[in-house]
Amino acid sequence: MSSVLLHLPIAASQSLHKCHEEEKSALLEIKRSLKEGPEYCYYKFFSPGDYKKLESWKPEEGQEGGNCCTWRGVQCDRHSGHVMRLNLGNACLYGSINSSSSLLRLVHLENLELTANKISFSPIPPEISNLSRLTVLDLSKNVLTGEIPSSLGNLTRLSYLDLSFNYLTGQIPSFLGNFYKLSQLYLDNNQFTGPIPSSFWNLTQLSRLYLSQNQLTGQIPSFFGTLTQLSELRLNDNRLTGQIPSLLGNLSQLSLLNLSHNQLTGQIPSSLGNLTRISTINLWHNQLTGEIPDSLITLRQLKSLYLCSNKLTGPIPSQLGSLIHLENLDLSWNGLHGPVPTSISHLSNLMYLDLCVNNLNGDLHLGMFSGLKRLKTLVLSFNDFSLLLEPNASESYPLLWALGLASCKLHEFPEFLRHQHDPLFLDLSYNNISGQIPVWFSSFVYMRSLNLSHNYLTGFPQHLVFLNWTQLGSLDLRSNQLQKPLPAVPLATIQFYFVSNNRLSGTISSMICNMSNVQVLDLAKNNFSGVIPQCLSNLSSPLMVFSLHNNNLHGGIPQLHKGTCSLRMIDFSNNRLGGPLPRSLENCVELEFLNVGNNMIQDIFPSWLGSLANLKVLILRSNRLHGPIMEPKSNLDFPNLQIVDLSCNTLVGFLPSNYFLYWKAMRFLNTSRPSYFGESWNVPLFSFVYYPGYYDYSMTIINKGMVMEYAKILEYLTFIDLSSNNFTGEIPNSIGSLKGLHLLNLSHNV
Repeated sequence: MSSVLLHLPIAASQSLHKCHEEEKSALLEIKRSLKEGPEYCYYKFFSPGDYKKLESWKPEEGQEGGNCCTWRGVQCDRHSGHVMRLNLGNACLYGSINSSSSLLRLVHLENLELTANKISFSPIPPEISNLSRLTVLDLSKNVLTGEIPSSLGNLTRLSYLDLSFNYLTGQIPSFLGNFYKLSQLYLDNNQFTGPIPSSFWNLTQLSRLYLSQNQLTGQIPSFFGTLTQLSELRLNDNRLTGQIPSLLGNLSQLSLLNLSHNQLTGQIPSSLGNLTRISTINLWHNQLTGEIPDSLITLRQLKSLYLCSNKLTGPIPSQLGSLIHLENLDLSWNGLHGPVPTSISHLSNLMYLDLCVNNLNGDLHLGMFSGLKRLKTLVLSFNDFSLLLEPNASESYPLLWALGLASCKLHEFPEFLRHQHDPLFLDLSYNNISGQIPVWFSSFVYMRSLNLSHNYLTGFPQHLVFLNWTQLGSLDLRSNQLQKPLPAVPLATIQFYFVSNNRLSGTISSMICNMSNVQVLDLAKNNFSGVIPQCLSNLSSPLMVFSLHNNNLHGGIPQLHKGTCSLRMIDFSNNRLGGPLPRSLENCVELEFLNVGNNMIQDIFPSWLGSLANLKVLILRSNRLHGPIMEPKSNLDFPNLQIVDLSCNTLVGFLPSNYFLYWKAMRFLNTSRPSYFGESWNVPLFSFVYYPGYYDYSMTIINKGMVMEYAKILEYLTFIDLSSNNFTGEIPNSIGSLKGLHLLNLSHNV
């Protein structure tokens, strides 16, 4: 709770009267209706005292416990004895409160705090209007559902209202604008829709307004500029459109402005330079254009500036170094150009700097950052500058937690890394680094994510057989020249393991079956031989992506995931695998992509895969499939299939006319914004900082003798290839219903 709750002068021990019997009875009924225990705690970490608040609530007369004014969480008026405050926040409670709840009989309540429990209001009962004296109402972090009832509008004395972190729906009611005394309003982390009510212009006492993480639409009202008491405004993670109102520059008390993760357009208003008390501006992940206003350089109290993932152009302001209190600066994923201003070296308080994915150019001396002793995160990846390393780098560099130098035209490992004690995240991908990975890498025992992909590395030192990085979650060594066996990784922590497109050989170690938390396993495009380890049938990890394509593997495909299957992508193509497809794939209900093309699979058409409602890509090209394709058992078979390649097999009979009717994903043109098949995730680094990861699905299509490599697959691509089989009969008319079909190949049949 905020400081607004700290000004209640009444202590239970100071009450001159015992509580009223009817209120005591109501409190005891509340106790009987709720369960308490550690299993109901909202927060992961708690103390035993958190879930024992109700122990002091005892009915016995003649004991201290008989006076409810002495009970934990209860405060009474010292003159009247009426219960005025009920604080059961973070008490590990479970239950429900409805229209008949005795809570609603405590009509003298001025302060009600039930935050951080598992109490269900389904919905908020209209009788809450009985509590008309409430000035503070905190029901946050519970299980509130439905819409806010209109009867809540009778609580006009409210100065503090917190309904955040629930499941409330509908539009934000306009009657909240009648709460003229309201100083703090928290409606964030719900499911509200519609516009921000125009009645909010009445809330002239408002100091904090949190509407973030909903589904609000429309524009940011310009009248916010008249709410001059606002100190914190959070509208992030909605669907707001239009421009940032220039009148926001009138909010002279504002210390925090968060408009991130919306669809805002236009330029950043120069009037934001008037916010002389602002410490945090977060505008990231919008569609803002233009240059960074020079007026922002006048904000001397600014500590955090987040402008990433927009469409900003122009240079980084040269006087950026005058923001001497700046701790966090993120300008990544824009179109900024020009040199990195040397004045950044004056930001002695800087801890986080991310300039990646821009068009910054010129020569950049890495030594510029050596004097920033508080710097913990430095990301310069994917720009156009030439990074110049210090020839005699010493221990003078700050000890970094995260360093991103991808695509910085490096030809060697930066020498200063040798003196880094505990980096958690290191990205040197897409450079020209060759040779062996230095032995001093093994000293990075706290490493959580290492990306050395797309270089010319040959391997680790031969004596290094195990990477003692006990917290390693992601290792990416794709597209190098690795030949020798790799050191073993911590099996319990590794989640993302990429070694594809190298020269690794030998058999695949059965140790992969002990990767208990692996989500992405990519061993493709190597020279692995032998069989796929049979122990994979017992793999209990949350494996999503499993790629072994373009190796020399033989034998059968093992039964995958006898229990729960999390697989979304399987690519075993271009090997020498035989036998039938394992029926255990039927259990992989999340499977989207299955490619076992160019093998020696002996089977009939796997119609049993039709029950996989999420399957979109099915490639069985160039195997030994035989027999007819039988009619589907249901009109719900393969409902989302949009790429199917059965070419170069020995399938016979008529073309599957009814399947063409049921493949609904191909029946309509997709005009949505282009996106690609793949997976994304976040690797936790430290505190609330995460490193995003991506894995794009890929495939090869052969159409009329032309080989087409798709390094990324557009989600709206549709394709049917049944060529080079022994199908007979006519082309069914039902193919004409596939209006969204891009490619069709029925050639070389009978």
